[in-house]
Amino acid sequence: MTGPDLLATLFAERAKPRGDELLTHGSDVYSCLRATAYRRRGVKPAPLTARELAKFAVGHGYEREVADTLRRAGHVVTHDPENFTTSAFGLDVIHPDILVSDAGLLIECKTTDGGANYPKSDRERAGEPKEVSTHHAIQVALGAMALKVPRAIVLVKHAGIGEKGHEEVAHEVEPEAYRAGIEVLAREVVELTGPEMPLPPAIPKPINVVPYDECAYCRWHACERNPRHDAAAYEEELPAL
Repeated sequence: MTGPDLLATLFAERAKPRGDELLTHGSDVYSCLRATAYRRRGVKPAPLTARELAKFAVGHGYEREVADTLRRAGHVVTHDPENFTTSAFGLDVIHPDILVSDAGLLIECKTTDGGANYPKSDRERAGEPKEVSTHHAIQVALGAMALKVPRAIVLVKHAGIGEKGHEEVAHEVEPEAYRAGIEVLAREVVELTGPEMPLPPAIPKPINVVPYDECAYCRWHACERNPRHDAAAYEEELPAL
């Protein structure tokens, strides 16, 4: 196997779809309803690049290391990215990261280079970590309530070489504090994104507008709100919507 062969193999395997694209996902509760509807209708998004897939692989590796480390410490850990799924709130598939059964705890791992190369704020230098991202908190709260565990933590590992480079921050989340909001968001996903429903408006979720620009990262270029909108590329697919 040559170097190019290796890279091609890694890209091909990482790019394979999971096979549950037509179902409702836990992540849909904090995603644009239009994007979810496109996916559930079978509209193919712009493919992820090799660089993006490699970045996700780094995150998966960190998640696996955390699970293995907690097992060595004697904890009862469930971690299986391929097969560890659950459902709740009418959503078909929820993918929890790491369940620590003996501690009644669900951990959601995040690796990010966002802000890692910027100086710490005065609050961060005083030992007060930046507040957890709302969509990360919703993600771990949803999984915790689905699994009926009382505690949840978003574990963030910063990349980069700045003050926060390779720093780990653990944000504790109270799952029940998000129940009412999640019930509303999940109901919208279930009722408004099915293939039999009219296409929802292209309005990003308010929780993602600042600082996360959902449209800028959206892979569904058929949407007129997408900065890379290309209706011609989807001429054959759009009429079926």
